[in-house]
Amino acid sequence: MENKEIDLLKLLLSGEVFSEDEIMENMNINTKELENLFDILEDEGYLEVDNGYFEKTCDNCSKGGNCTSPTYKPSDKVKKIRVITWKAIEEYGQHP
Repeated sequence: MENKEIDLLKLLLSGEVFSEDEIMENMNINTKELENLFDILEDEGYLEVDNGYFEKTCDNCSKGGNCTSPTYKPSDKVKKIRVITWKAIEEYGQHP
């Protein structure tokens, strides 16, 4: 893995960023570069897609269950929520 991927993992694990915009600003990269880094980390097993939260909270969503209608088009961010895996935590997390 290259330095940019490791830097991103450490930044995510630090809890110091809360949005993609903050990540891009902190790392001085653009949206395409960030998406590429996310894809690499996902392929390497450090991130994984988990939309379970949205599926579990569907009834409480402002869309009122219309997500399954043929006309509803979720944004790309909603379609692909990534979470940090144990592999990332074990290899790059802060240990006491």
